[in-house]
Amino acid sequence: LKVIRKDFSSAPLWALKDPRMCRLLPLWFELFERVGCEPDFVIVFRHPREVARSLESRDGFAPEKSFLLWLYHNVEAERWSRGHRRVFVAFEQRLADPAAPIRRIGSELDCSWPVPLEAGTRAVASFLEPSLRHHSASAARGEPEAATSDPMIDDLFDALTAATDGETDAIRARFVDLERRFAERTGAFDVALTSHIGDVQQRLQNAQGVIERIGASVSWRITRRLRGVKHFWKLLFSRPE
Repeated sequence: LKVIRKDFSSAPLWALKDPRMCRLLPLWFELFERVGCEPDFVIVFRHPREVARSLESRDGFAPEKSFLLWLYHNVEAERWSRGHRRVFVAFEQRLADPAAPIRRIGSELDCSWPVPLEAGTRAVASFLEPSLRHHSASAARGEPEAATSDPMIDDLFDALTAATDGETDAIRARFVDLERRFAERTGAFDVALTSHIGDVQQRLQNAQGVIERIGASVSWRITRRLRGVKHFWKLLFSRPE
């Protein structure tokens, strides 16, 4: 709160960019209210296959993990920004024509840009270099090669893409349905994960019990000095590599 007031209290228009915000927006809403700020949202999304290839190259993530992360982040971004003014922008649109999304954002969010659009577009184009896009979904939307093998992910990407032309009641209904499907899926995940965590905890408790019984056994106490001597001689006569 102090940082927001210090850095932005005198600015009529300011912005935050952080991919984690889509998961933490409930916390941010409280801050926005306390500083008297009404937030608008620009939701930039990328093809899930491009995200998966990028995360595999950078972090070694398996595609299935990356697809699940993409689903979580985009469902949450749509869910928590619902009811607020927002604009959807495809990552590829920013590269193909930087002026178009800036113009749409200004129009739909009623933004008064601090610099003329032409000058702002030149500044954006100076660092949005298409050649830096190392991973691209080679197939067009709707072709088999572009699909992810997960209908929910493909449906969400299609809904997000459709929303770039303007959010209609039909598109909002699709988002609500996708949120419902997502909740059902994560509910199943929670049950399985809770069961797995319980099983791991039980195994740890069993292992700890075995270790305690071994440590308390007569044979372990009798041979303790012998193990100490053996360890000493091993250190004494070991040769450096």
